[in-house]
Amino acid sequence: MVILAAFFLNVSRIEFFVLLITIGAVLAVEALNTAIEELCNHVTPEHHPQIGKVKDLGSGASLLIGVTAIIVVVLILLPYVTPLL
Repeated sequence: MVILAAFFLNVSRIEFFVLLITIGAVLAVEALNTAIEELCNHVTPEHHPQIGKVKDLGSGASLLIGVTAIIVVVLILLPYVTPLL
């Protein structure tokens, strides 16, 4: 959706690259979080407090990159959308 919006709004080349890098970062962090969770589940399938902390940290990283991505998208696309409203 962001890529389509960027094309439709005709964002600059640099802004488009920033959006692509941001999307890639979100996907990479989500993949790493999934890998961490799978590894933790393999090491000990039952609940363990330290494994829980590791999973929480991975989820926290996903949350941080997600919030950052939303901020980047808003900062880049808002100036293009505002005149259309």
